[in-house]
Amino acid sequence: MTPGTSALFALTSEGVGDKVKDAFESQGLHPTLIATNLSHDQENALREAFAE
Repeated sequence: MTPGTSALFALTSEGVGDKVKDAFESQGLHPTLIATNLSHDQENALREAFAE
C-alpha cells in the first residue's frame, strides 16, 4: 500500500474476477485484482483477524 491510497479486500468463495473488474471499470476506476487460494487454516486466521 502506498500512503494516501486505499484498498478493498474481499473474501469470497464464489467471486468472478472478470465481473468484479468490469464493475469497477464501469465506474471509471482502475482496479488491480489479486486472487489466491488459502488453506483452511489461513482462511480461518484471516476471518478471525477481520472479526476483531
